[in-house]
Amino acid sequence: MIKKYCLLGASSGLAHSLILKLKDEDYQLILMARDINSLKEKLKIIEFKHAPIYKILDANKNFDDQDVIETIKKSSKIINFIAFTEFNDFSNFENIERQVKVNCEFLAKLLYICSEEGCKVERFIHIGSLVSSIPTPYLSLYSASKSFSENLILSLANERSINFYPAYMHLNGMNTKFHLKAGMPDRITQENSKYLTDKDVVAESLKRHLETKEISIYGDFYSKIFKWISALISKQKLAISAEKFYRKYLPDQD
Repeated sequence: MIKKYCLLGASSGLAHSLILKLKDEDYQLILMARDINSLKEKLKIIEFKHAPIYKILDANKNFDDQDVIETIKKSSKIINFIAFTEFNDFSNFENIERQVKVNCEFLAKLLYICSEEGCKVERFIHIGSLVSSIPTPYLSLYSASKSFSENLILSLANERSINFYPAYMHLNGMNTKFHLKAGMPDRITQENSKYLTDKDVVAESLKRHLETKEISIYGDFYSKIFKWISALISKQKLAISAEKFYRKYLPDQD
């Protein structure tokens, strides 16, 4: 029987790069996203060794679709790309609620499903962020939710009773639509573009780590360096001053 690899949030730019690297492998891809029609349109020119299975999954809604849950439980490998953030997250309570639901509640239930008896999941990788260990002005809730994600996975990985290997990927910023969705000022992206991570490099790292049992993995070399730096320097010294950040990037706002 052909093994199934499941990608949650498969319409993301990083997921697309990974799909291109997995399309010729001897397993079937299960691609889950909110907008399946758009995803199918994007992938229609790609030739797969085994035709992918498409499923609708919206992490903003109650995660109770039994067909989706059973499909996840029958998958060998899972990569979760789903995340939500909003710049100035403290000013919009609807976005606060949404971030908690998507970044925390959804992940917790997903990991619970993967750890249930009879589940066939062997490997689970959650796409995280370096802000889990680096306080980030105006992304406070996103940073906290990523810290929750990382520590939840680390805790679960040390439970000897589970039969799969979860991992958290520390990832530097990438030049993707995610930054635009987050409302990040263009000046931030433009000024720091030379430090952004290449999607293909991360996709190659993901493909490699699907076959490992490591718990903490990295998108690229710079992600590992930044993680080490954050561990060596106190959070108070490493964090950018909110006032300095505000004056530099948002000088026109009161």
